[in-house]
Amino acid sequence: MKFNIFLLILLWSMGSCQSQHLPKQQETDSIPLDSAVRYGKLNNGFTYYIRKNEEPKKTVELRLIVGVGRIHEDEDQLEYPHLLEHVLAGKTRNFPNVKDFFSKVGGYSSAHTGTRLTSYEARIPSQDKQVVKNGIRVLRDWAQGLIWDQEFIDVQRAAVEGEMRVYDPYRQWINETTEREVLKNTGYKIYGDDKRLENLRNFNSEAFRRYYKDWYRPDMQSAIVVGDINVDSVEHEIKRQFSELETSENPKSGRKRITSHIINLDGSNQFSTVVDTLHQELNLRLIRLRPNFEGWQKNGEDYQKMLLQQLYTTVLDKKAEQLEQQYDPPFNNFTTRYGANQIPDYQLDGSLMSVKLETDDLLTLKKDFQRALIAWKQMHLSFNQSDVEKAKTALLEKYTDAKWMKSKSLSHRYTWHFSYGKAAPHPEVEAELVSDLLSGINLEDLHEFISENGTLDKNTVYIFFKGTDVNMPDYGIYEQWIKEIDTMKIKPLAEQQTITTLTDVVDIPLLNVMDEAEIIENEIGVSTVNLTNGIKVVLKPSKPRTGSLVNTIFLQAFRPNKIPVQNRQEYLVARVAPQILQHMGAGPFNKFELDRFKREKGIQLDFRTDKDNQMIYAASKSEDLPELFNLLYLYLEDPRKDERGFDAWKSDQKLKLEGKGFRGSDYFFMERIAASWYPQIPVLKREDLQEIDVEQVDQALNKWFSSIEDFTFIVTGDFNKDTLLPLLVNVLSAFPAKNEILPAALKHINFPVKRMEKNLELKNTDQVYISLFFPVKVPRDIKTLVELQLVSKALHHRIYSRLRNGSYSPIARGEWMDFKKGIFAFRIDFDSALGNEEKMISHAMEEFRKLREIGVEKEWLETTIANEVRTYESRFDNFGYINFWPDYLQSKLQEGEDPVPGILNYGTLMEHFTTMDDINAAVKKYMKEEHFQQFLGYPEGHHQENKPLERCNIQEEKR
Repeated sequence: MKFNIFLLILLWSMGSCQSQHLPKQQETDSIPLDSAVRYGKLNNGFTYYIRKNEEPKKTVELRLIVGVGRIHEDEDQLEYPHLLEHVLAGKTRNFPNVKDFFSKVGGYSSAHTGTRLTSYEARIPSQDKQVVKNGIRVLRDWAQGLIWDQEFIDVQRAAVEGEMRVYDPYRQWINETTEREVLKNTGYKIYGDDKRLENLRNFNSEAFRRYYKDWYRPDMQSAIVVGDINVDSVEHEIKRQFSELETSENPKSGRKRITSHIINLDGSNQFSTVVDTLHQELNLRLIRLRPNFEGWQKNGEDYQKMLLQQLYTTVLDKKAEQLEQQYDPPFNNFTTRYGANQIPDYQLDGSLMSVKLETDDLLTLKKDFQRALIAWKQMHLSFNQSDVEKAKTALLEKYTDAKWMKSKSLSHRYTWHFSYGKAAPHPEVEAELVSDLLSGINLEDLHEFISENGTLDKNTVYIFFKGTDVNMPDYGIYEQWIKEIDTMKIKPLAEQQTITTLTDVVDIPLLNVMDEAEIIENEIGVSTVNLTNGIKVVLKPSKPRTGSLVNTIFLQAFRPNKIPVQNRQEYLVARVAPQILQHMGAGPFNKFELDRFKREKGIQLDFRTDKDNQMIYAASKSEDLPELFNLLYLYLEDPRKDERGFDAWKSDQKLKLEGKGFRGSDYFFMERIAASWYPQIPVLKREDLQEIDVEQVDQALNKWFSSIEDFTFIVTGDFNKDTLLPLLVNVLSAFPAKNEILPAALKHINFPVKRMEKNLELKNTDQVYISLFFPVKVPRDIKTLVELQLVSKALHHRIYSRLRNGSYSPIARGEWMDFKKGIFAFRIDFDSALGNEEKMISHAMEEFRKLREIGVEKEWLETTIANEVRTYESRFDNFGYINFWPDYLQSKLQEGEDPVPGILNYGTLMEHFTTMDDINAAVKKYMKEEHFQQFLGYPEGHHQENKPLERCNIQEEKR
């Protein structure tokens, strides 16, 4: 691998007007800053980056970066950097409500506290020069504009505490314990959340003020302004406003704090055991640590190391994925980016392997342990030139993506340049450098990287999480097992066979019925075709917002759920059968083969069933749409009866029912509420899993999910209607459709419009989840919909402001509970610490009643209407990862409503025909408590024991 010195000379000349006077550069010379950015430093040390950029047009990204974070806090200031960020993000000297200011001008703001930086960010429209000046003034206040308001500080303390609560306390404990064990011999001092919470609750105003005075000073700060701006005007404004920032006579050394937190790897391996009082199991977490070369690159040599790391993790991800694609993989979980994502300050990278070890006998334990380590070696022995070339292609696509020219991405680059000294050349210049470096990297270079950073002979941490009654051998036994592996002749992983096409096994009949199709197009560009087999196709093309979505097509299909609820077993099996189908596979292919096929083709396909509908969600690039239809056809025509896949689904479902899913127990809170509303609808429970078998699933699939009559397919995304429609009509017309008379749609199940109060029990949580509903019968005309939307916004405004004192992200919104019957509900959701829930509910009710009594203010309403209209209408012509059209069209179609008025009239009614009197009348008319419903989700057993969920006993066994 050879670094191209001449390219770096070229990059230097493109990046700096002074480069022509400099001598020939070497690999270790810093890469110059993007020449399109205006970079400067004021006399007081304040730094600024200003860049004109029109991606997107008419917007400006603003950032105030403070180059301090958690590593700058003293022990009596734990979590105060985070608290200070909350306080300043909400209220400053000249802006008593920062978020309201940005909302009124059509923008938004956010803030974030990291290890060595605190970032305050905003986006505003650029057309009004005064708005831009005021936006810069907010940056100035964020730099040195703290207003000491003890009541507001207390509110933000509660908000920070709410933010620190987690969805899954057990997983949080595992992660915190892993971090502590990994870092305990590195010299990096960390504090657990318990200690941080204690310091937050026992607020020390002197320590808080000291942190602000010590670190919020101009030489530690930077303004970043990128967007559709006049650079000279912005620079003038920054100089005018920031030159007056106060400096410190005896400034503390920020660099000293950073150097005192440098993580050192000494090359040794370590073993530790942690007692897990909740699970009588033995689980291993193996972490191979290495320096993190990403995020610190300053020169060509650094870029080489970064690219080697990225190539390594890209290939290793694929190898781990290959081993995971079996029903009995050698590990439970594998991640190649543990360090960068979990360990503070991005100094370390690492790969983490989680392994469940059976402890029935020593031989079984040895087999599981050695199998995992052999898998590690197999993955690293399997790297080949083809892997490297594929990874290079993927990386080059990443660095040439047009998204790097977006103002937000550019602002992020300059943030890292200021805080970490990371090189920030023009994205196109960086792409050229990366392309040149990648061309010089070969398999030998990657093997060299592996020998230094991927073997288990150094910098490896073995953490055993053992139940209280679990016995395990001494560490010397494990070390002996490791030595045995070192003497084994281990073969690389075999090359994985992939499915290139499904056309060999899928035979969709060839039809040519396009000429018979009647196409109806309405005023908003939605086309509808009714096919002869009972399928309706609805198309609405729009333009992608990002390059990665070009030629992406989305399918969302629905039909009424006709599964009868009278037979509990039959209903439950039919309800979960589509999930199980995806675990068992189809035709000659198992789940893993089809999953790999979908990944390589970029195809998404998912089946779901809810109370009202059977659903199909799918997406692909336009060129792969035929393969998507092949896959759907295969699932319908030839579902696989795979016992191992079925058992895997059962295991996954069992974990979810125990509150161990990705989001923890709140995943099931809404399901528990729905079960209270609709007790006649069976709900899957853990004991039901034992009663379901493969034959029942196969029968349910044949009866309820082997044909697609009555489905409406909503097709959206980036496509040409005239080109796509013949494919859709001809292919979907050939799909199986039953002519037999199916049961009628289920009798309408009414939403219970009555008072309800329920305390529900949830697994694996240590907080309370609260949902409050205020159902009311309303008209369904567009004018009323406009009023309900604005009232919901007004309620959220109040709830968020009040309940942030105790909850991280309280939310209020409006929701249709039964559109056909005109039942609408205002809904308030928030979390609370145990013991504080009644107070929080009382505050929520106070705000609900105040809004009903006082109504809305004129200025708020005008601002909200302007923002709502702009946001609503901006979604019509473009789509991003959130696509407006599928859900909107489905909501209208399944209710038999015309979708046109909602598009053409909604914004006009809101902007020109909605007054403050209208909204205040709606507030009094629809905000009713007559049928108030309250649902509280408590930790399981909380009321019986009158105590919080038992936390794991965090203790270490010394051996």
